Amino acid sequence: MPNNAMHQTVSSTILILTAVAYINNCVNFLSYVITRKVFRENLKQVCIRKPTGIQQRSYTLPNRPNATA
Repeated sequence: MPNNAMHQTVSSTILILTAVAYINNCVNFLSYVITRKVFRENLKQVCIRKPTGIQQRSYTLPNRPNATA
């Protein structure tokens, strides 16, 4: 039985710490939104960006000469 109690304690601790980590991330995000004007401006640009054609660079491999063996 002590092993089961230890498992329950560890599981509960992990659950609580995970919840605290998520809450911390949410609070950090909100604090940046509230206090940092530059962050708000950049966030707005990222979220409300209008696509202007292809925005990704395409990469092609250089042609290799045919190897004749």
